[in-house]
Amino acid sequence: MIKRYIAEKDTTIADSKVGRASGDTTLANTGASDSLEVFTVYGRNGTTDREKARILLRFPSEDIKADYDAGLIPDGATYVLRLFHVNTVFNTPKNFTLEAYSISESWDEGSGINLDTYGDAGAANWNEASEGTSWTTAGALQGSDDLLGSEEFTTGLEDLEIDITSEVETWLVDANVHSGILIKFNDFAEDTSEDTFYTKRFSARSSEFYLNRPIIEVRYDDSISDDRSRFETASPILPASDSENTNTLYFFSYFKGALRDIDDDDTYLPDVNFYKDEDKTIEITPDYIDITRESEGVYKAVVSITTLEDEIWEEWVDSITTTRVFYFKKINIEQEDNIEDAGSEYTCSIRNLKSFYKEDELATFEVFVRKLNNSSNIFNVAQANPEADIPRDFRYKMIRDVDNREIVEYSTYTRLSAKKDFAEFDFDMSVLEPGYTYTIRFARYFNGGLRELSNRFRFRVRESTG
Repeated sequence: MIKRYIAEKDTTIADSKVGRASGDTTLANTGASDSLEVFTVYGRNGTTDREKARILLRFPSEDIKADYDAGLIPDGATYVLRLFHVNTVFNTPKNFTLEAYSISESWDEGSGINLDTYGDAGAANWNEASEGTSWTTAGALQGSDDLLGSEEFTTGLEDLEIDITSEVETWLVDANVHSGILIKFNDFAEDTSEDTFYTKRFSARSSEFYLNRPIIEVRYDDSISDDRSRFETASPILPASDSENTNTLYFFSYFKGALRDIDDDDTYLPDVNFYKDEDKTIEITPDYIDITRESEGVYKAVVSITTLEDEIWEEWVDSITTTRVFYFKKINIEQEDNIEDAGSEYTCSIRNLKSFYKEDELATFEVFVRKLNNSSNIFNVAQANPEADIPRDFRYKMIRDVDNREIVEYSTYTRLSAKKDFAEFDFDMSVLEPGYTYTIRFARYFNGGLRELSNRFRFRVRESTG
């Protein structure tokens, strides 16, 4: 799952006195500029002066905390600071390092727009956090600020991407601790090096390019891998408990449409039995089984079974009385010649795809996927009404059609959940810019590589109204 939060304030502050503006830039503000910049200049016009520019950002920590408290962001999520490169008429420097710091003083964004000459007065600026209030130390860093991370740039054209999870996790406790994040060249470039690094620019939050605005990207794998549609018999080559030799089965305990623990007891675990026949005359003893409660109303069984049967029957039952049966259904056993391999080809369809989605919509996509054999085509596959055959690691990506830009790439955070009859994923439409058409592509990850399906699915995002 991917969620994104756009910066709510940003600006560039600079200490540059020679050749850029008429006078001192330490009181200049660029809070309404559509770009941000960071640079360090040494020895302009034969001097030993050092000139610097730094970036300030603040994100909606209150919104992030609210979503976390509401369960929309799980524990263990990764939070990544992302800034997007802007091409300029200047020669972009190469081979440098940028650092991100957490700052503790509040500041104003300001309304200055002139990033080229720093001709607009106002705060925040190099000397002041807000009008009439100076930074404790000019330049916004006090010396005791936490270094959140750094990134090396080779060509200078790269985007910035820094994992700031440890910082954001403090906001989840108290959103008010977030005053801002500062981006600068490393200390060596700013204070010691006699090289000039001028200038590296990124898109600001006021940029007309919606997808290039500064963001914190939240990433987490919310997929559930249920193996009912691809249940494999155990191999004697590996231990029964080996992760490559087990199958995962989930049971969801719903009451009136909501997940709920059985008997409202969060310590209770049901039993899982297996049989050769629907009449339960011959029970199958698993080689290995481990049953756990994953969350409220969600139970997981990791099981290994050796069998020559083409099908078996799965039963979730009360572990105390054994008379209450919660679930009973057939599982088809995947034969050796049908197990996923590098040469397997798949086709898919989205059975609930809409033409349009609202920009604030959380959409759920249900994807039917199955293998193709040499004689299969989309028509006869649909006519035959085959069972789902979901790859073990099935992923999606999002592409904007107008420029073929990958908005969300294949990753462990875009895995689909495997259900009995289909695969599924949720997508937060606020990640996408409204007014454009997008394409969904799918790929399976197998033996270290991605194998993309030929299917393409298009939809458009509309602005929300009312």
